[in-house]
Amino acid sequence: MIRVNNDYVVDTDPWNYILRKDLHRKEKRRDGSEGDAYRTIGYFKALSEALERLGEEIIKERLSVPEIGLAEACGVLRECKEEIQALKKTVEGIE
Repeated sequence: MIRVNNDYVVDTDPWNYILRKDLHRKEKRRDGSEGDAYRTIGYFKALSEALERLGEEIIKERLSVPEIGLAEACGVLRECKEEIQALKKTVEGIE
């Protein structure tokens, strides 16, 4: 599992990269054990695709406020895109 930031992880299986949101709580598993709780966002063929979707999720979260000015919203968009581009640039040479 790859911890991308405090709120998101990318897990893998033999076919996918799985973007998940960390719910910051514990949950009971089917086998009776306890583990961290995650909400699955989506399944992707490439890590860069998962990071692209992460950018969309972060933008939605940061703009989900009662009210925000257009200039401030544009600043949030620019900031988020730069953050995700930096993450994607890190993995581009690897994929």
